[in-house]
Amino acid sequence: MRRIWIAPAVAVAALAIAVAGAVAHGDDGDGALKDGRHFGAQALKEYKGGNKAGSAWNMVAVGHTDLGARGFNADVWQHEGYAYVGQWGFADWATGNSRFCATDELRGVAVIDARNPATPSRVATLLNPAGTSAEDVVVYTARYGAYAGRDIAVAGIQYCGGSRYDDDADRGLMLWDVTNPGSPAQIGYLRTACCTRGVHEFEVEHRADRGRTFAYATVPTSRYPDSTSPSGYRDRNGDGD
Repeated sequence: MRRIWIAPAVAVAALAIAVAGAVAHGDDGDGALKDGRHFGAQALKEYKGGNKAGSAWNMVAVGHTDLGARGFNADVWQHEGYAYVGQWGFADWATGNSRFCATDELRGVAVIDARNPATPSRVATLLNPAGTSAEDVVVYTARYGAYAGRDIAVAGIQYCGGSRYDDDADRGLMLWDVTNPGSPAQIGYLRTACCTRGVHEFEVEHRADRGRTFAYATVPTSRYPDSTSPSGYRDRNGDGD
């Protein structure tokens, strides 16, 4: 996961946000998820020792939000005092078990107002398609084109709702206008081809020499040989990793 240096107070708040759901998951030994009440209780626990307590050097937690104990929290990006918290997920090989793919009411990139790090609050959600995860997140101010001067959030979309061979599965890059973080609007969606899971890590770069902004994205396993694909690779378009 990428590391980003930001103002210390906001960094601590974002770290607390990202970690909040990590302790909220487990099962009862039969593969069933614990209920929401237990999730909430676990997320609010404080550990004084052991590997769950964590550690920090020259840092002190100043604020916390448990994001509704939703779990699966992933990449955190800070932009203009707001934290954008991604969410991971993947299909479980156990038949009929989708517990690693966030449900409709819990999925999405959480938008957190962390301008006052002591009282972070969720103000919006960047909603990715059902049956997908939005793990990696980048937010930037557009420099070129129709959206110049506006704040844009981008998330890598990966399919986790079933078989990667599903032609109708969503996967790719999704973009939102977050100039008003509390009222985001989806403005674009690049769908990548069957039959990979989709876009994982990516970076955004402004190219002044071309007057354009590019996203350099990874589509893991896209170049794996696949005899059932017209391209001969897992990605039916033959695009590279």
